[in-house]
Amino acid sequence: MSTADFSCREVKMDAKLFSPININRLRLRNRIAIAPMGTNFAKPGGYVSSRLIDHIVRRVSGGCGLVYCEAAYVDPAGIGRDRHLRIYSEEYLPGFREMTDAVHQVGGVIGIQLNHLGREANQNFTKTAPVAPSPIPSPWGGNKPSELSIPEIDVLVKRFATAALNAKNSGFDLIELHAAHGYLLEQFLSPLSNKRRDSYGGSTYNRCKFVLEVIDAVRKVVGLEFPLTLRMSVEEFWEGGLDIQESLKILQILQNAGIDAVSITCGVKGSLEYSIPQSVSPKGCYRELSKQIKQSLRIPIMVAGRIDDALVSTEIVESNDADIVVVGRALLADPDFSVKIQRDESDELRPCIKCNVCIDRLFKDLDIYCSVNPELGHEKDYIFSFSTSRKRVLVVGGGPAGMESARTCALKGHEVSLWEKERTLGGKLLYAAKELYKGALLDLVRWYERQLFRLGVKIVLLKEFNVAEIEAFGADYVILATGSSIIKLAVPIAEEANVYYAEEVLRQDIRLDGTVAIVGGGAIGLELAEMLLVKGADVLVIEKLQSIGIGLETLTKKVLLERLERLYCQIFTDMQVLEIQNSKVIVSHQGKVKELAANAVVMAIGYNSYNVLKEQLDYNRVKFLIVGDCAKVGKIGDAISGASQVCLSI
Repeated sequence: MSTADFSCREVKMDAKLFSPININRLRLRNRIAIAPMGTNFAKPGGYVSSRLIDHIVRRVSGGCGLVYCEAAYVDPAGIGRDRHLRIYSEEYLPGFREMTDAVHQVGGVIGIQLNHLGREANQNFTKTAPVAPSPIPSPWGGNKPSELSIPEIDVLVKRFATAALNAKNSGFDLIELHAAHGYLLEQFLSPLSNKRRDSYGGSTYNRCKFVLEVIDAVRKVVGLEFPLTLRMSVEEFWEGGLDIQESLKILQILQNAGIDAVSITCGVKGSLEYSIPQSVSPKGCYRELSKQIKQSLRIPIMVAGRIDDALVSTEIVESNDADIVVVGRALLADPDFSVKIQRDESDELRPCIKCNVCIDRLFKDLDIYCSVNPELGHEKDYIFSFSTSRKRVLVVGGGPAGMESARTCALKGHEVSLWEKERTLGGKLLYAAKELYKGALLDLVRWYERQLFRLGVKIVLLKEFNVAEIEAFGADYVILATGSSIIKLAVPIAEEANVYYAEEVLRQDIRLDGTVAIVGGGAIGLELAEMLLVKGADVLVIEKLQSIGIGLETLTKKVLLERLERLYCQIFTDMQVLEIQNSKVIVSHQGKVKELAANAVVMAIGYNSYNVLKEQLDYNRVKFLIVGDCAKVGKIGDAISGASQVCLSI
């Protein structure tokens, strides 16, 4: 038995990131901006909600120089979801005024992004056919759009102007035009989507004409001194689309038209993994693009793209690769991103693990949540105050649910002990972190270790626990967070067969050569397949269902399957394992029995809740609560959020 001991290191940050900068006449206190991320926190019909305001104010309180509330639609025919903001009518303005007032009361600066989805509009909500510069369907799928006539273009220019005036009258400090990610303004700019033969298509300048008219119309209603910026995908990463050379020409034209700053991003709907960079992308992945643009333009340059820690944020600004860094998912994970860096507390940053749960929920028209930050969307529930009655709490199990339980209880002022049977905290996160591009999971474990040390949680490792010891501890509450156990495949297995479980392979760093059969085509099996392929094995995945990757987030699944295809992974679906013999697997597929050669077999068919203590403890003698996989097997976000919610009630 041992007691854990952790210490923090200080990281000295350069002050330039926290020096002020002007956009037009607007003074920002530092050079960190919050990206205009959708949340689905608005009310049905696109009205501002108190929940959305709380979310935004919490991030402003974290010290950023500029916050965007998120994109708002300028036209009823250009919307995507019911609970996305709209600003084309004055009926929406009272909510926006409440929002801007709340931000200004805490000393913040707030901008709004104006958008029209064009061919990406959702007919389920617009009840009309989508429109676009040319009748070319989206690479994301959908109906063929109608080509906009010149009178219709004129109407849309006026719509943008009306929305801009509404934004100014609502108290916004800055307006950004959304010419990125394949939406209407970019559809005009891009040769991929604009095949017009009139004055709005063809040459670079002609493709800029609609955006130039929007800029001119907006300027006329908001004035020359009101900050007006533009966000643009400078690389679409799609054949025939915009590249950096063409984008430089466009941005020089738009700069001369009166744009005050440019925000750099990449990708369109068909290349969404570039709009939302994945863990496979390097941190600060678009800084080289912004550097080229900054060398060519005279206005401030903002850049996004996996800017999620102190070092990359500071380096980008210090190296003059951009003037302002735009931070997205990292600020969902930790709303105090800015202030922690400024206070030399970068090790206190709760890491974004790039799991894409937030994005996936938007795809499904659900409100976002963050796997690592249960506060997101529930900010008022997490204004911690010490409990009026201090309790003695014992947490059994040091996986994600156990660590979050200990943290939440300690934040409420309770006396907390945590018992873990292994030699370190983390549970299954430690093994998952060994997979490719999953290092952020280990960062999360280390963050929890530092938090629990700072909060005074007594951590006891290598602690084998039983009911008698738990009862003798005398806790007011016991939190059971004992996790889950491996599901074992009930088929005949030859004694000489090389059979392993996925967790075993990861835990012991087992080297597997030759042909490896992975039984189970869910997240665990597919991610392990990629790791083994990279190490040189030949891999085949056997899945009994008719599709693979069930439960994986949409974008994660897309890019993972593309990588597996490039690595020549063999994938078999609708296939049942009947028996495992030496060097082969006997399977059934569509009523036929087959043999698949394999030097080793790895089981990756999932987990069951491990709740033996639940059955043994007497609630009349010990008050216990069950959290995480111990209660129901799920994803990391389910474990952390569920544990936090349970412990808030103590």
